Amino acid sequence: AGIYVELVIASIAVWVWWYTPSQPYINNMALALVVVCSVSTVVFNANPLMRYDGYYVLADWLEIPNLRERANRFLSNLVLEHCLGVEVQPESYMALWRRVLFVLYAIASYIYKWVVTFGIIWFFSAFLKPYKLEVVGQMLAVAALASMFGWPIYRLGKNIYKRGRLPDMKRWRVVTTGVVVTAFVLFLVCVPLPLNKVRGKGLVEPQPEFSVKMFVRYPGVLEKLNVRTGQRVEQGEELAVFRNIEVERRRGEAATNEGAHQKKAHAHETYRDSLSVGPARDAAQKEMTEEAGLRDSAAVEKKGLEKVLREDLVLIAPRSGVVGQAPGIDDVGKLYDVNPDQPFCTIDEPRRLRVCLPLVTTEFNRLKDNLEDNSPASNHTRYLLQRGVTVHSNRTRLADVFADLRKQIPELHFKGDATAGADDELLVTYHAERQSLANLLEMMLEQYGLGYVVVSDRGKPDDGWLLVRAGQEHGYPEGPRALADLGATLCIAGRAFHDFKGKVLPLPESEARTIPFPLTSKAGGPVAVKATVNKTGALEAQTQQFLVYIDIVNADDAVTTGNFAEVKINCRPETCLQWAWRWVNTTFDLRLM
Repeated sequence: AGIYVELVIASIAVWVWWYTPSQPYINNMALALVVVCSVSTVVFNANPLMRYDGYYVLADWLEIPNLRERANRFLSNLVLEHCLGVEVQPESYMALWRRVLFVLYAIASYIYKWVVTFGIIWFFSAFLKPYKLEVVGQMLAVAALASMFGWPIYRLGKNIYKRGRLPDMKRWRVVTTGVVVTAFVLFLVCVPLPLNKVRGKGLVEPQPEFSVKMFVRYPGVLEKLNVRTGQRVEQGEELAVFRNIEVERRRGEAATNEGAHQKKAHAHETYRDSLSVGPARDAAQKEMTEEAGLRDSAAVEKKGLEKVLREDLVLIAPRSGVVGQAPGIDDVGKLYDVNPDQPFCTIDEPRRLRVCLPLVTTEFNRLKDNLEDNSPASNHTRYLLQRGVTVHSNRTRLADVFADLRKQIPELHFKGDATAGADDELLVTYHAERQSLANLLEMMLEQYGLGYVVVSDRGKPDDGWLLVRAGQEHGYPEGPRALADLGATLCIAGRAFHDFKGKVLPLPESEARTIPFPLTSKAGGPVAVKATVNKTGALEAQTQQFLVYIDIVNADDAVTTGNFAEVKINCRPETCLQWAWRWVNTTFDLRLM
C-alpha cells in the first residue's frame, strides 16, 4: 500500500509540474516530490535487498518467511561445513534453485547494505569537505568498518565462549582454508596495486604562453558584444564596443569650439585685411592668431577623443584563436573600468589548455613525493619531518640543538655546511612546544638566514641527511628537479564519456596566496575561502592550498576554458596495507602523534 500510494502521489505531482512552468516555486516542489515518491521508492522501498516493502513482497511471493535470516544461516552453514569441516544441523530438503537463491540473496544483501552505508558516508563527507569537516564522515566510515569486521568476530568469540571449546573440524579443510586466507592476506600486504591516486576537482584554463589577455583601455559601458566563450575569431575582428558619454560630450564640445574659433579667426582675418598698416591692423592680427591657436587646440583635442572612440573604446582581436573568458549577453549595459588585474576576455590558441588543481598540504606532499625522483631514504626523512618535536634553547650551540632533536627522532641525521654559515658553534635561541619538525626548522633557521635541504643521492653515505646551509630552502634544493612521468586522467564537464590525458607540470614552491573564484566554495568549487577578501581584493583559502597545473595533452575543440574537470593522477603503486595506513594516518593526523 505504501508504494502504491507514493506512486499515486508522484503521478499527481507530475501533472502539477507539467502545468506550472510559470510558477518556479510550485514547479520545483512538484519535481522534488516526483523524485522522492518515485525514484527513491523504487531504489529503496521496493528493493528486496533491504527490509522494506520490497523484501516482504519477495518473501510472500516465494512463500519463505524470514528470508534474510534463513539465507544468512544457510550461507554460514555452507562455509562452516565445506571450509572448516564442522558438522552443522542439516537443512530440510530444498530444491537446487532455492539453495542457489539463498546463497545469492545472502551475498547480494550483505554487499548492498555496505554499499549503501558507505555511499551515504561518502556523500556526507564530500558535502562537508569544503567546510573542513570531512573528518566527521571519515570517522563514521571507521565506525562502519569496525562494525563490519568487529561484530562477526564478537559473535564468533561469544559462541566459542558458550560452547567452552572450538567445534570439531577436519584438519585438511582447515589447512586448505588457512592457506587460502594466508595467501589472500599476503596478497593484500605484499602485492602493489594501482591504488595510490591523487584526485581532485580542477578548472580548465588556457596555457599562459598561448593566451592573449584583452583589457579595457578606457572606462565605458558595454554597448555591443560580438563574441562569446568558445567562439572562433580572426585577427582584426571586432570583439566589443564600449560607450563613454563623457568622452562623446567632450568630443562634441571640442568640435563646437573648433568651429566657433574658426569663424572668429576668419572674421579677424577679414577685418585685418580691411585695415591699413598701423596699430589697429596689428591688434587684429594678434586676435586672429589667438583664435587660430584656440581652434588648433580644439582640433587636437577632438582628434584625440575621436581616437579614443575609434580605438580605445573598441576591442579588436590581436590574433586569431578561440575566445576564452568572456562576458555574457547579460553583461551588456554594464560599466567597465580600467583594471590591469582583470582581463575583459582572452584569445587562446585552440587546444592549448591546462587544468588548475587545488590540493591540500597532505595531498600535495604525497604528489611531490611521487612526482619528484627522490631516493627512498630522502622520502623517509620527509616523512619524519612531519613528526612533532619540542625545543627550548637559549643561546645553545647549533650542534647541541641537533643532538636534542635526534634524541626525539633517532632516525634523523643532521649536518651543517660551515662554509655556508651553518657552523656547529652558532648560538641558537628558539622555543617551540610540540611543533612539526619541518615548521620548527623553517622558523628557527630563518632568523639566522639559514635553510635546509634533504639530501637525495642514492648510494651515498649522506643520503637522507638534513643539510643546513645559508639560503631560503625548506627541504628541497632551489632550481629544477627531475620529475617522474606520472599519468593523469581528466574527465571534463560536458565530455563525461571521454577521458583526456594530462601531464603534470613542475610543482609550485609555495602555497597559493589567492584562489581563482570558480574554485572557491562561494562559486560552488571545492576550496573553502574566508568570508572577507585580502588587501588586494582577492579571496584567500581557509586552509593551506597549493595550485597544481596539468597540461591537457589531447584536448579537442569541444573543451573550453571555465569548465570543471575531475582529475586523477596515478602515483606509484602501493599495497592495500599501505593504502589503508595512509588513509588512517591522514584522517587522524597520526604523523604528529
